[in-house]
Formats: sequence, structure tokens, C-alpha cells
Amino acid sequence: PVFRAVNQWGQISAEGLHPNSLVLLLRELLASAGFADAGLHSSHSLRRGFASWANDQGWDMKALMEYVGWRDVHSAMRYLDGRDPFARDRIEASLPSPAAPAPTMVLPAPEGKSALQLRLRLVLTPFARAGRGAARARGRIEEICLAPFKAMRLNTASSEYRLTVPTDPDRDLDEILATLLDDMHRMADTHQCFLEASLSTDDGRHWD
Repeated sequence: PVFRAVNQWGQISAEGLHPNSLVLLLRELLASAGFADAGLHSSHSLRRGFASWANDQGWDMKALMEYVGWRDVHSAMRYLDGRDPFARDRIEASLPSPAAPAPTMVLPAPEGKSALQLRLRLVLTPFARAGRGAARARGRIEEICLAPFKAMRLNTASSEYRLTVPTDPDRDLDEILATLLDDMHRMADTHQCFLEASLSTDDGRHWD
């Protein structure tokens, strides 16, 4: 491994450094260098930064998707800020039609484990003005994507929810939330809808 783990006695391990530890180390380095909001950097930030750099360097999108591990074009385009709005259609046309993957199910926190409370803001808009897919998309998102997090509606418009996300040192919170957002976007796209979704905590952390 490129980055090896170090135990409490300062001995270098043959095992690779855990991804969660790498993100924590990066935050410490950024903070010591004087970067503002160093604590907000995450694996999601690293993936977005690398994807934007690779795209600027002329990487082929198919190769970039395979290298980063994106499951579809919709997920890829979310990481590329300010890109050509028609690029997705061109890329999809050049790719084989894969079978629709099942959304990743994340189990709720087991009894006795601590959990993080998150606020989800969710807005669905049909592709076509007369489209009727928003209600169906919302129902499927609630049933498949949000139910594992014990989602509670916070308003009558169903645009805000309270989620309970398990906290576990062996699991990367940023990856869990990035997967959740990807699954919601995929579900909305399946029902011909645009989705605006963001997650936040009371202490100011934010994912979108």
C-alpha cells in the first residue's frame, strides 16, 4: 500500500492506512497550513477535486468513471462543476445500456450505538411541465432510500426530513451520504424528474 498504517507504538504496519484515517490526517495538515474550513474536507471533496482535475487534463470520461468507481453517468456529472450541460447525453449515448442497479441499502443504527441526526432538503421537479412523476419518485425515494435512516417528514410539503445515520468508526460517513445522494438522484432520474437534495447537520456540515 502507498499509505501504511502506524500503530500506537509508532511501528509501521504491513496493512494500508484506513481511508477514514487518511481523511483525518488531511484535515490536520490543512488546518496546520491555515486553510479555512479544513474540517469540512472529506473523501467526497477529494473525489470531486480529482475528477475535476482529470477532466481538465482531458481524461476520457469512460476511463474516469471506471477509475473513480462511478456506477452511472448521472453520478459522474454531479462531481464535475460547471461542465457542459449536454455532456451527459453524449456520454450516455456512447455507453452500453447497463441493467439498472438496485439502490444501496444502508441499515439503521443497531441498538446501543450512537447516531447522527441530519436534515435533508429535497425538491423534485418533472422534466416536462406536465409530467406526473414527482409524486411517484418521492414515494420510491422515501420507501427505498430514506426508510433505512428512519426518515421523518418535517413539513407538509415533504421537502424536509430528519434522518438518523449510524456513526461507526469502521464506516466512512462521507461515502454513506454520497451513496445515498447518488441513489436518490438515480431514483428521480428513473421517474423523469430533476432532484435538488442536500444534507446538513446542526453544527454546519453539509453534503450535496
